[in-house]
Amino acid sequence: DGGPSAARTALAYARQKDEMYVFEGGSYTPDNMQDLFRGLGSDSAVLLDGGGSSAIVLRRDTGGMWAGAGSPRGSCDTRQVLCDSHERALPSWLAFN
Repeated sequence: DGGPSAARTALAYARQKDEMYVFEGGSYTPDNMQDLFRGLGSDSAVLLDGGGSSAIVLRRDTGGMWAGAGSPRGSCDTRQVLCDSHERALPSWLAFN
């Protein structure tokens, strides 16, 4: 059993192509994600989150963009990362510069 189907957030890297893949969405099992990244030629991958709150937030100087299975309570609109002056607790962050 590959686990339940759920929205997933994952990253993978294909060394030979020097490409990083960022995935968010759908209704996938961990095995589905493994098959996807293997099909793309990835050498390594990490499953970051799964479930209804699985999401990615991109922050730019002009604001933020929310991509997720749903907008959890306290989440932000498409322009702000902080809404109603309250941060939404996030278990982890990845930053690329």
